[in-house]
Amino acid sequence: MAEKHTPNWVLILVAIIGMVGTIIAATIQLFGGSSAPPTVHAATEPIVHPAVSRHVQQIPDIPELSGTWVIQTRTATTAHDNYIGLIVRYKVIVTQSDRELIVRGEKWGEVHKGTETEYSGRAKTPIMLEGFIKPNAGGGFDVDLNGTEESASDRKFTTSFRLTCADDGTLTGSFVSTAADCSGPANWVPEVIWREKGWIDP
Repeated sequence: MAEKHTPNWVLILVAIIGMVGTIIAATIQLFGGSSAPPTVHAATEPIVHPAVSRHVQQIPDIPELSGTWVIQTRTATTAHDNYIGLIVRYKVIVTQSDRELIVRGEKWGEVHKGTETEYSGRAKTPIMLEGFIKPNAGGGFDVDLNGTEESASDRKFTTSFRLTCADDGTLTGSFVSTAADCSGPANWVPEVIWREKGWIDP
């Protein structure tokens, strides 16, 4: 009687089952006897130190200064004593982009020794300033502006303003100009406030 041989496919199946069993046993040992996959924890929000959080929350919004303004400067010091007390007036338009400022306008008039003069024609000389807004130590904002202005004889002078944003919407501070080497207090008033309250002495 002929001897029966086990078919090749049976041997192959047995070998595969053995390999699978080995892999399962290794997996159980790797995860400590549990076939459950490891737990994936949900992402959490980054931890922010309370002091940093308070600092971020206390940064005030940048004031919006775009628009038409009227300016008054009063000469307190100068190389020419005759100009002491001279008030010069300007009308300007401020264009703002974030913290950067561009100012264009003209000299509008003056008050000298009690006599008020409104300029016209060539006397309305241009003023051009550029600068920026920056936070100050008091929690508000300062404005620094530098530029040039011209005289009726086409001479150019350098003029700078150092101002602080006031609670009433105005800007107050000081100016310095190479015109007669003068300096003194200055204020900027939005035109809408000026039309209501008039000139505000610097």
